Amino acid sequence: MPAAAPGAHTTSPIRFKGRGVLSRGDHRVIVEGDVRNLVRKATRKITDEHRDLRLQEAGDAVAEAVTRTLMALGDVSWDNLRDTYADAGRLAEAMRDAAGDPASGLDERGRQLYELMVYPCAEQIVEYFTRNPEFGARVQLEIFRKLGELSELGDQVALSFEEIYREELSRLYRHTKLFGLALSEEDAEYPLDTAYVELSARAKVDRAEAEPQSQARGNPFESLLVAHHRVLLMGHAGAGKSTLLKMLTLNLCRDQLPEELQDWREIVPFPLRLRLFMRNGELELPVPETFPYQAVRMLKEMVPQRWAWNLLKEGRAAVLLDGIDEVPARCRRKVLDWLRELEETFPQARFIVTSRPAQELGDDQHILRRRGYVSATLEPMTPLQVDRFIDRWYGSARVTSADSDDRTDRAQSLKSALFKRRDLARLATNPLLCSVLCALNHVRTAELPRGRVALYKAALEMLLHNLDRERGVATEVSLSYVQSEEFLAGIAMWMTHNGRRTILVHDARNLVEDLLPRVRVNVPEHSERDTADLVLRRLVERSGVLQDDGDLIEFCHPSFQDYLAGIEVFRKNFLDALLRNWDDTLFQDVLIMVVGQQQREEGRQRAVLQGLISRAEAMADGARARRLWLLATACIADVDIVDPELAARIRSKTRGLLPPRNADEARGLATVGEFVVDLLAEAVDRRLPRGEQAIATVLTIRLIGGPQALGMLKRFREHPNELVRTELVRAWCNSDAPEAYATEVLAGMDLTGIPVTIQDPAYLPHLSSLSRLTDLEVTCPLTDVAELASLSTLRRLDLSGTSVTDLGPLAGLARLEELSLVDTPVADISPLAGLRRLRSIDLEGTGVRDVSPIAALTELESLNLARTHVESTHVLRGLPKLLIRGRSGWS
Repeated sequence: MPAAAPGAHTTSPIRFKGRGVLSRGDHRVIVEGDVRNLVRKATRKITDEHRDLRLQEAGDAVAEAVTRTLMALGDVSWDNLRDTYADAGRLAEAMRDAAGDPASGLDERGRQLYELMVYPCAEQIVEYFTRNPEFGARVQLEIFRKLGELSELGDQVALSFEEIYREELSRLYRHTKLFGLALSEEDAEYPLDTAYVELSARAKVDRAEAEPQSQARGNPFESLLVAHHRVLLMGHAGAGKSTLLKMLTLNLCRDQLPEELQDWREIVPFPLRLRLFMRNGELELPVPETFPYQAVRMLKEMVPQRWAWNLLKEGRAAVLLDGIDEVPARCRRKVLDWLRELEETFPQARFIVTSRPAQELGDDQHILRRRGYVSATLEPMTPLQVDRFIDRWYGSARVTSADSDDRTDRAQSLKSALFKRRDLARLATNPLLCSVLCALNHVRTAELPRGRVALYKAALEMLLHNLDRERGVATEVSLSYVQSEEFLAGIAMWMTHNGRRTILVHDARNLVEDLLPRVRVNVPEHSERDTADLVLRRLVERSGVLQDDGDLIEFCHPSFQDYLAGIEVFRKNFLDALLRNWDDTLFQDVLIMVVGQQQREEGRQRAVLQGLISRAEAMADGARARRLWLLATACIADVDIVDPELAARIRSKTRGLLPPRNADEARGLATVGEFVVDLLAEAVDRRLPRGEQAIATVLTIRLIGGPQALGMLKRFREHPNELVRTELVRAWCNSDAPEAYATEVLAGMDLTGIPVTIQDPAYLPHLSSLSRLTDLEVTCPLTDVAELASLSTLRRLDLSGTSVTDLGPLAGLARLEELSLVDTPVADISPLAGLRRLRSIDLEGTGVRDVSPIAALTELESLNLARTHVESTHVLRGLPKLLIRGRSGWS
């Protein structure tokens, strides 16, 4: 037997001697004989110290009671020591609890002796076991077990908190507000997923990594996340960047991601709005441990220690950083450094950053791309997306019963107006402006305004002009439209002047108080300080223009801040500062607004335009000069009144910037207006663009549209570059005149290998004009494929997700090589029997039971039978090239 260890030294040990101490040779257990030996020795020792307790007659009864107590748990073992944490007091208590009351028959002195003996005996037992040579090893093993249990408990706590976090984040994000209607708080909110319209994004990738058509084709934003865990998402003001992140957050919390994003199912989102971290002009960026309650403030005291850190480290978290362009330019490097530290500390985590377009983000975009971010730009909404948005806006507007009767008619009238008026259609390119148009269309009987500046002016008038009085709502303070605009413009200018998108409530209140002597607000029996509080509260709660987030206030959309700040530019002598900082995204839209607002003030408008021209002419030709000229061009795009000499100089210089060199420049030019089409026509006449310039030119024309667009696009139909022809196809899929486009542009064009996606049933009848179509995907509702019967050149057809049942019309598509019918109700595939070139058939999720009709298709290489009712594939044994997927045991 190994030598005894030193023991825990909790008491002077009583030596266990004799054969009974380690009965059965097991030195890890103290049996009854050992206990009786211990009790005898303990009795002698204690009665030597307490002679008055030497009991002649009752001594054996006391010893028996102590023995029964010590043996109440059975043979004393290591397990008893472990369960009581090797604590003599806990061990004694456990033994007494198990024994009941063995001292009940003892007299008073017997009870005293009993009480004095139980604890020392327990102490001796602890000492004995801790002297055992195996004690250290057993303790270490038990520590590891306990750590494991604690870890499991920690995991359970983390999982429990994760459920709470997802639920609370979902609660915060599941509703959004319906812009522009004077509704109650309850009616103004509607489910985000009800009104959300899927947006497309175009990724900018290295040509070596791109698929042939991927550089010219936009895809749903979610598809970018399949291959990329770091995304820089760009788009103009109102393009839907923030809403898209909200929808992604909601889908992550609810586990409602599309099938292709299964890799994201376990991801926990941390949405962070950068502008909320600006405090007193300084940027205070959060540390990872605070991410959960930056998103959900009420959870601050509940976050388990290191919860966010562990998720980020394990690659189970996504940081959704909204608005890197909304912090002052001087602070952006600080953001990039902070972001790099996060990336290096948590290399497995996922990051999505949103910003204004690349030309406004400058070198920051290239820095992020070098760090593994894919750049993607939100595409302008297509006519189909605009129509869907209008339908959903009106479907979500819970207005009075009288209004609800004609919602369909109002929606249709707006669609008709957009079809007839190019100026309106050119504005309806993003969710914000579509919301403004819907709201104005709903409350106005007159014609909708012309131009962006006029649109914002009309929207503000609608929101601010005596809404409370019109609805019969009594308030402590009543503000006219002029008064409300004055206060809001003052707040907007202060925020813009200080390079911010948020303002502290305290600062906003001070601004309102400073304006009160000039803006006469009648609030009896209130001090100016109290009046300022009332005015600010009304603007936040009732105007629909401001919103608060804790101690911060912001405009419901930055574009309203830009418009209102523009009103103050000349009154506050801010023009020089605007011009000096023209390349800061916080100031560019303000400049555009100012030119539109000053159409009747020739001198002021001229000062803005001349300032831009002078700076551009002083620069050497380069990227910054091009951006400045494009900014000047954008300033005059929507104005009806402008100095002809200045406009001619700007347009002349714009002509020299054509054709656009890339997609970013194309989008910038598209915002300028239809006159660019004339300039592009001249450039194309001189020399047909090649490569990326050709793609960018087609993109520009597509985005501008108008009556000249078809004639211009027709010039590119024979272009040798497949990417250019792909862009032409995309232009058709977004066209509001599909028949004319199909017959004038696409008829006879080589479409080999170029995918055509049909999202609107109105395009189906015109597919017959595409005489060289090879690759077709239909994503719109479809039950009858008769209109596809004449597409004899088709090689690939994807009908997944449609309601097609009868494949008979496809029997004549002799060149078909790939067919996908995933999740369709198709049950009979006999019409495919004669399609000898078929190499791939995907029947996943169909009602097919019998595959014998395709038993003679000797070129068949791939067949997916997952989630079908096919029981036997023996009839396919004669197909030498065939690989069957989705059927366990078959190949």
